[in-house]
Amino acid sequence: MTVTYLSLKTALGPAAIAATRRGVCLLTFLGEGETAEGAVRAALPDAMPAGAGDPLIGWAAAVERFLAEGGRRPDLPLDLRGTAFQEELWQALCEIPSGETVTYGELARRLGKPRAARAVGGACGANKVAVLVPCHLVLGGSGGLGGYAFGAERKKRLLALEGVAA
Repeated sequence: MTVTYLSLKTALGPAAIAATRRGVCLLTFLGEGETAEGAVRAALPDAMPAGAGDPLIGWAAAVERFLAEGGRRPDLPLDLRGTAFQEELWQALCEIPSGETVTYGELARRLGKPRAARAVGGACGANKVAVLVPCHLVLGGSGGLGGYAFGAERKKRLLALEGVAA
């Protein structure tokens, strides 16, 4: 699989975006000293990274704009790969309107698996497309922030960009 990728300088910190011919397959915030190429190789070990081109440049600009200004999440084509449960959950996350949140338990009930709140959390943690598959909209059962792979402060900022007070 050939993957094109770019480094992003966002209002929430450095990030990497990668895509196949089908759509965005990775959007991740980078750690200290981490590169876009390193992030792509770590997340997609079977991928053959290639330089960026159209339409990735436009998709990257849409993500940067959203992370700077907020509003409605960009509606970009996605290339999501996971287990059947993960893909079902990620699709359900994409259907949550901007400005709304859901709990892990509520999301499990929506999927017809009311006892699967922990599995929902695991699938959120396995999401490789931050922001566009909005796992930041999932809160703990008591209404607390719950977990987020990129930290509580970044989750609060993403919620604020979508008009949710945290």
